[in-house]
Amino acid sequence: MRSARFAALFLFLFAEALWVTYGSPLEYLPPIPDLGRFPHEVGGWSMQSEDPIDPASLKVLNADATLSRTYTEKGAFWSAQLLVAWFQTQLGGEKQPHSPKVCFPAAGWITLKSDTIRAGELQVNRYVVADGPHHGVMLYWYRTPFRNETSEWAAKFWSVDDALLHRRTDTALLRIFVPSSGNDEAASAAAVRFLESARPALEQDLPR
Repeated sequence: MRSARFAALFLFLFAEALWVTYGSPLEYLPPIPDLGRFPHEVGGWSMQSEDPIDPASLKVLNADATLSRTYTEKGAFWSAQLLVAWFQTQLGGEKQPHSPKVCFPAAGWITLKSDTIRAGELQVNRYVVADGPHHGVMLYWYRTPFRNETSEWAAKFWSVDDALLHRRTDTALLRIFVPSSGNDEAASAAAVRFLESARPALEQDLPR
């Protein structure tokens, strides 16, 4: 079993080396999407504010296109913070999504619970987090032109396959954060409602 794992790892690293060495000149770079076109109204949610990312964080994120907004649910008190970070290429390793499960602890949040849940036919990561008295529910996943992934390692593995077969390595990190005030299950349900409302527009705006 261990030898099979080592063999699989070796093949993966060998394919990645070929991809980085020989794939660059042949890669198709899709046009950078204008994420500012994302609608102010999605389903039962309305935009409350644009949330500009500070220059230092933008430099660390190193994405080619970003969207950062807060939406509120009509007739309810829930708000949802949407972050989209899109990367035109991952060749060379200079531009790759940063996992929220690393970034959130660095910002002072601790994880109370982590799992995956379904939102329609989409599987996403769910993290229940806290920073002192403040609680929140975070959903996130990765989207490429060919699939959605929850696992960072799976996303990296498939990026090699996509580079070799389709000449594409563009990917997007999508994150939704809903403050919960301690009512984590209700906040999870609100996050799923927002995701299902926003997903059609996200699918339309991101390159296919």
